[in-house]
Amino acid sequence: MPSILCVGGDIQLLETRAVVLRQTGAEVRCAPSSKALAALESQPFDLVVLCHSVKSDEARQIYETAHRRLPSAQVLRLTRVDALAPETVYADKVVSTNPASVVQCATELLHRQGNGKNPECPALEAVPGIGALSGREIPEQPFVR
Repeated sequence: MPSILCVGGDIQLLETRAVVLRQTGAEVRCAPSSKALAALESQPFDLVVLCHSVKSDEARQIYETAHRRLPSAQVLRLTRVDALAPETVYADKVVSTNPASVVQCATELLHRQGNGKNPECPALEAVPGIGALSGREIPEQPFVR
């Protein structure tokens, strides 16, 4: 069974997001940002969902740890289009916080590992300096350094 780690600052919101993410059929665990690295060290996750409250420096560390533990892991960042500067994306895909969009994109990322297909998910229209992300990876690098 695929596994998802949902990371954020608000425990109640994390629990709500976990209910939504379970629609993917994955096992979902939640961790506050301060405990995310320890959770990733305890087990690899197929998908890490970073809520909008995760700071950029935390997102970078979580992204790097997730990929070190499981190179095929995917990181999904939930945010508004104007909330991230291009150099602070630190995700394989960025999507709005709309629950239907989150489930669709999380499902796509979980299935990408198994079949290599990349169906479109309703990602954000564009991040300035990176371009449109709807259904595509961030060009060139999985995160901007």
